[in-house]
Amino acid sequence: MITDAWDYILDVARERLVANFHRHNSHRLGDHIEVLGVAGELAARRFLGLPERVLGVGDPGWDIEIPSTDVLGDPYVWTIDVKSRPWIEGFWRMPLQWPLHKPMRADLALLVFVHLAERRAAVVSFAGKEDLEAAPIDTGGLMPCRLVDPQNMQPATRLYNLFCTVPEWMSEDACLTPEMVGLESDLSLEAGGKK
Repeated sequence: MITDAWDYILDVARERLVANFHRHNSHRLGDHIEVLGVAGELAARRFLGLPERVLGVGDPGWDIEIPSTDVLGDPYVWTIDVKSRPWIEGFWRMPLQWPLHKPMRADLALLVFVHLAERRAAVVSFAGKEDLEAAPIDTGGLMPCRLVDPQNMQPATRLYNLFCTVPEWMSEDACLTPEMVGLESDLSLEAGGKK
């Protein structure tokens, strides 16, 4: 649940709305689009166990940075762009939509579904740049988008396993299941996030 942070979510959304109104789709899609984005970013940060500070205005093309190392052991910062969509029945079967006019600057795109009325979110899956570049283009919506099919995406639990510390009681090769992070049982982030 993200109810406890709702006032913060609304404050950041207001800040973004004022700054982005003429350049953003909120004039076509409604003010809730900013609330949806901030709520999804906060849910993703909770899911990954990161500080719950969401960028207000002017991100560099990604929402989250995670310091790590590359295969040679050199420092590397993974970047993640959170894509939030409205909560709908059967959301786990929905594709990741990436606007064709927007260049992919992040390493990964993370798909989050947000239920605004119930103030909860589900961090579902992610895709890399190569997945986006290979995805078909859909021109039937409000704007042309690349659609990454869920079958071509990785479950969010794999991302959690890559970047989060494995608890002592769990073996290093254990894979977290949706039930362990609260996505299957009540479709919330209560068990998966921490402040």
